[in-house]
Amino acid sequence: VCSSDLVMAGIAAIEKMGIVDTSRIVVTGHSYGGYMTTWLIGHEHIWKAAVVGDGMVDWRQEYDQSAAGNLAWTRDSLGGTPMDPASAELYRSGSPITYASQITTPTLIISGTADETVPATESYELYHALHDRGVPVRFVAIPGAHHFPSDPVHIEGYDRVTLDWVERYL
Repeated sequence: VCSSDLVMAGIAAIEKMGIVDTSRIVVTGHSYGGYMTTWLIGHEHIWKAAVVGDGMVDWRQEYDQSAAGNLAWTRDSLGGTPMDPASAELYRSGSPITYASQITTPTLIISGTADETVPATESYELYHALHDRGVPVRFVAIPGAHHFPSDPVHIEGYDRVTLDWVERYL
């Protein structure tokens, strides 16, 4: 079972409990959560808004450009390199950017400019894929931040733009 299937099953379970306002469902995530958020908005269309924080959206970029040891993580996760015929298709089919043409959810993208784990170029790629199609999207770059801002001013800014985006679409 795919992780997104588990997320959707979880939502269905709490909907049955009667505690979900289906007109106000938002998805947000940071890092792997950003990956899952982008995957979910590319495959499901129940979200009123989404926030992708430092989210890996392109396995190929992760392999080629990450400076934080993700080369081994990427290779190990997908069973080879992008040039290996046995794993090359996984780099494409497992990348949320592959499904960007299906995204209609208003999306806020946040990235640290000094992120070596998930290069900001992945956020730019997602931004352009949505902007070029007219999907409501905003990109916020946090100057000097690594994989998550570490200082209180940038953390407050991260939280503020996230809350403002969600409130705007609810």
